[in-house]
Amino acid sequence: MMFLTVLIVYLFVQLSGSGRPLHHDSWFSVWAVRVSSQGWLKRPGASLSATLLVPVIVVIVIYGTVTSLWSWLGLLVTVPVLIYCLGRGEYTQCVDEYLNGLLQEDWSQSLESYYALVADGERAEIKEGDWSALHDAMMNVVAYRGFERLFAVLFWFILLGPAGALVYRLTHLYIVDCESSEDVDIAKKWLWIIEWPAARVLGLSLALTGNFTGCFAAWRECLFCAKRTTPSVLDHYMRGALGIESDAEQSIAMTHRELRSVLALYYRTWVFWMCLLAVITLVI
Repeated sequence: MMFLTVLIVYLFVQLSGSGRPLHHDSWFSVWAVRVSSQGWLKRPGASLSATLLVPVIVVIVIYGTVTSLWSWLGLLVTVPVLIYCLGRGEYTQCVDEYLNGLLQEDWSQSLESYYALVADGERAEIKEGDWSALHDAMMNVVAYRGFERLFAVLFWFILLGPAGALVYRLTHLYIVDCESSEDVDIAKKWLWIIEWPAARVLGLSLALTGNFTGCFAAWRECLFCAKRTTPSVLDHYMRGALGIESDAEQSIAMTHRELRSVLALYYRTWVFWMCLLAVITLVI
């Protein structure tokens, strides 16, 4: 059922263009505000835990109820939950707009495309006209967004089902929607923890679908690292998988090729994960 769920979600996204029909998060914002206003949840982490756990428990109860009637009814829960947990916005469109701006040497368009992919508090400081710095920042955010939108969600869905995927997505939403919350720093630490194993698994996958020698060396270097951020780790993996030298001089053609290669590599890795999941499903 897990493979079928992922396949249905993939076909839905291909036909609809994105998961936008189910990407309505206003309910979560209202819920988070209501929880944070409760005086008895003032201990560090209490508001965050309640905000995340209650929706997850509701999904678990609904899933358990419908599957107890007939196991295949679980698709009515897993499919919409997985679609909801996928990343927000148009990922490839932002990359295309960035590359169009790059080819036309339109700094404003390229910078705006970069801003569309990165959270306000995570934007790198870039001097106007510094294309090299902008490209490095874009490579970093494109590598992370591909992971956050799809692979991290799939990782936790495969391990823990719809509840695992939902915890991951709601943690992201909490950080974005509840910036004023006292628990946002705890949420960021929690996000780093749950991304840690997913990023390492993806890094090993990139070694198998890209430049094995370069990516595997980067993977071993970051395997037990507890200081690097997830975007930094993924950027390191991506450069190793694509054989990109950090000190190489950048040109428009090279930048264009590298970003296109990132998208192609992620697509190959997605196909690899699907094939692996299909084999696991057949064996089990």
